Amino acid sequence: MKQLRLSLGLALGGTACSLQWLYAAPALLPASSPTPVPPLSSTALPGLGPEEEIAAADTARVSGNLPAAEQGYRKVLAEFDDPAADPDTAPRREGLLALLASVQIAQREYDAALPNLSRYVAAYPQGGSFEELLFWKGFVEFKLGRPEAEATLRDFVKRFPQGTRIFEARRSLGELWRQQKKYKEAADLFAALAQDDDPHRAEEARLLELSTRTEMGDEAGAGDLAARVLAADPDFTQTDRAVAFDLLAFRVGAALLDHGQAHPALAILRRLALWPRDRLIVMQQTRRAALPDDPSFQPLRAAIDADLQELGTVPDYDGALRLRAARAYLTLGRSREAALLLAETLPSWPEGPSRLPAAVTLAEAYRDLSRWDDLVTAATSVETGLADPLPPAAVELELLHAEANQQQGNLPAAIALLQRLRHDAPKDAEADRAAFLLGYDQMLAGRTADALDPLASYETDFPQSPLREDALYWKGMALAALQKPDEARTAWARQLELFPVGRLHADAAFQKARSLVVHGKDPDGKAVPALESFLHDFPSGPHLAEGRLLLADCRLATGNIDQGLTLLAQLAPTDGPLYDRAALRIGAVYESRGDGAKAEAQYRAFIENRTGAGVAAALTRIAAIERRNGREEGARTVYWDAIGRCGNDPGPEGDALFTGLLALERDSGDDGKSLANRLDALSLDAQAQGKIPLAIRAAWAESKAWAPLDPAHAREVLLRAAALANAETASGTIRADCAEGEREAGHADEARQAYQDLLVSGIETGRAQAGLGLLAWKEGKNDEALADFAQAQDAGAALTPATRAEILDARAGLLLAAGRTAEAIAEWEKLLKVPGIGGERAARTLTQLGDAYLKAGDPGKAVPCYQRVYLMYGRWPDCVARAYWQSGQAFEQLTRRDEAVATYRELVGRPDLATFDETGKARQRLAELGAVATPPPPTPAKTNL
Repeated sequence: MKQLRLSLGLALGGTACSLQWLYAAPALLPASSPTPVPPLSSTALPGLGPEEEIAAADTARVSGNLPAAEQGYRKVLAEFDDPAADPDTAPRREGLLALLASVQIAQREYDAALPNLSRYVAAYPQGGSFEELLFWKGFVEFKLGRPEAEATLRDFVKRFPQGTRIFEARRSLGELWRQQKKYKEAADLFAALAQDDDPHRAEEARLLELSTRTEMGDEAGAGDLAARVLAADPDFTQTDRAVAFDLLAFRVGAALLDHGQAHPALAILRRLALWPRDRLIVMQQTRRAALPDDPSFQPLRAAIDADLQELGTVPDYDGALRLRAARAYLTLGRSREAALLLAETLPSWPEGPSRLPAAVTLAEAYRDLSRWDDLVTAATSVETGLADPLPPAAVELELLHAEANQQQGNLPAAIALLQRLRHDAPKDAEADRAAFLLGYDQMLAGRTADALDPLASYETDFPQSPLREDALYWKGMALAALQKPDEARTAWARQLELFPVGRLHADAAFQKARSLVVHGKDPDGKAVPALESFLHDFPSGPHLAEGRLLLADCRLATGNIDQGLTLLAQLAPTDGPLYDRAALRIGAVYESRGDGAKAEAQYRAFIENRTGAGVAAALTRIAAIERRNGREEGARTVYWDAIGRCGNDPGPEGDALFTGLLALERDSGDDGKSLANRLDALSLDAQAQGKIPLAIRAAWAESKAWAPLDPAHAREVLLRAAALANAETASGTIRADCAEGEREAGHADEARQAYQDLLVSGIETGRAQAGLGLLAWKEGKNDEALADFAQAQDAGAALTPATRAEILDARAGLLLAAGRTAEAIAEWEKLLKVPGIGGERAARTLTQLGDAYLKAGDPGKAVPCYQRVYLMYGRWPDCVARAYWQSGQAFEQLTRRDEAVATYRELVGRPDLATFDETGKARQRLAELGAVATPPPPTPAKTNL
């Protein structure tokens, strides 16, 4: 870290101590060295003997030749000290000692000066220079680190409380105390000195107090002092050394912020921000030029020059100041001000130690404001050229960038960033956080199998991480989603063992018990005791109602109807959707007993004072009871009334009203046109009224009504619904159907966005992953397509037969191209078992399957595939011609020449296939085999007469 050295020496030295820029411990500010004043001139020494020598020494001193003056005074004093000297010269030693000591001090020859000072003070307590030289004795002792310095300075202060050197003496005493770490005594003394009438002395004392309070860790006291000075003199009109104060005040503000005292820090930093470096330098230079042209101000000029020089060496001062002010705003929850302070300057921010922290601060502000696009822009602007390995601030920025991508639904980008962090910064303090977020985002993206690796890494790589409990919990959730309940329970058991009172303890205990329930049943007899134990251990909490509901299901499944109903009745309206499920389940129990009247009464009582998705489900059940009792018109009335009441409510239950209505009209023999037209009118009217969910549902149902009648128009209607559908306006099922409509219409970008939105919502993730795979396949991104198809399979995607067939076909082709022939064959075999795939797809699949068997060296299995094509699917002549030709090739590989010849002849003999290349190749092959294209008629058998 580059260091900033603040030199506050005014005259003859003092040791400048370092202040590390931004982060180092506070520096000691050096003492100002007073200017030594000769106590008297040699001409004032009566009866001085060797006048010529003393006069020469005086001349040398006045002209600045201090070494010559020292030599002259020392020589004369030696003569006076000679025992043989005239006794009358003894009184003259006083003046010479004072002069010699003064010259030595001026040359900073403190070791040489101290004996002379001590000699004078001891010999001449009544001397004319006693006050001056007693001060200098204490000052020199302080400079030399002598233990007697404090006693000497205290003696001076006591003897001469109004003396001309009292300020310097007290200041030196304060600095001595600071060296001894008697910070409070020193700070209090400097505070008293700051009341001096001389503004220059008062300013110097304030600087010393500010530095001392910073060094002692009294951020509050230092901050209060800095704030008071800034408030009293915001334009530095009373401050000669503005740069020195500015740098110290900034250090105080930074220290306050680092200690969580954002309010006082901001009070200082905000005022300092009014003085950027260039303006501060101009003001300080102007102030220096205005100083009186007096030699006594030369030390102050020198100190100002040193201040300016040090400010010039500070890297990125303006940026560091702006960054700290923004951090203060952010700490106070004022994210908007923090963003405003940094947003305009970050793109042009010079390279330096504050640029990356500034980007992190701006990204945090944007995160707090949910301005995800701006966060991505800010992060991207500084990510290029980041060092490898990534510094901690860069890791934090990448994590924020990944969070923004997740919030935008751009999960692939978020995952790529987090994977980079795992690779490039595996030992960073945030590496555990990156691993957890990677696993979580992969689960959101439907890549549940991939999520296991980063989540499992906590057992080996981050055993002490505070996120370990979260990782174990979500590892269990991932395993449960992958239909691995035993492994999921192992993960949750491990979590419960390691964190018996953890934040997610109840969640894990519930999920562990819940995983034992399979489709509402207790197949192994373990779910009931586990759920009972959970309800006993956690008699309150967010999982209580669902635990009762699951236990009720298990009781009902085992025939314990009364126990099940009792548990269902324990749920209250405050349990929200779970209460709805319980009320509906009670009605379903009555239906299962054949008591439709009681069931309908239950449903009607439930919807009387209820709103939301449960009402739509109850009305759907009432309509079903009407249909079961042969009252179709009554059912139709219930459906339309329910659509009017609940059709605009969110949730999949509203979809069921439309699917039920479609099924009713289909079963009643209606051709669908009248229903489609009514739904069209409903959709347009709902859209005009701003009832967007209802408009989407009606258009979606209309497309299904048109599908068997006019597929092209059905797709147009579905695209109309797609234009309105999003996570707030449509269910996952409708959004997935709309996404498939966009894909089939060739709208790749719209389809991709819709699929990615589904992944973010965690709804229909299998269908979304499958759709993304088909888009990647169409774009030639084979590896990406295969990965997406695998994820769709892991998610157990509920696909339409047509989409499932399309995926199996695409996956098989990709596997075959990758040399994985056996896997491709298995996919095509699965495709042939998909119901309702249509004749053309069956013909092409059988042809591809035969080709794959040939490629795998198994012509015996290829032949039946080809034969099924030309025997059953004659409507697709291109497939038939290829099947004939490939079948002949397979027979030849089996060395069954006669069957091959017969197959070729059959191909050549079909006029409807004459234009295909395979026919010409068959004719040529027959010639090569020595067989004619048309066999001779058989010889009539002889008849015995």
